[in-house]
Amino acid sequence: MRTLLSRRFTAAAVSLGISQAAVSQHISLLEKDLGTGLFDRHAGRIQLTEAGQRQAPHGANC
Repeated sequence: MRTLLSRRFTAAAVSLGISQAAVSQHISLLEKDLGTGLFDRHAGRIQLTEAGQRQAPHGANC
């Protein structure tokens, strides 16, 4: 959820106190488990895909 709010994996990583690579890895694993992409990545910024928008309310509960 912090990634969504910050719109950048790096900002989410700082907020969580972990590396950007760790955030990216966790998101990639989640996307693999779900079988769909949650974020569109453009020039260092991220935006939710339609699947990500459907999943966002579930992430707010974490």
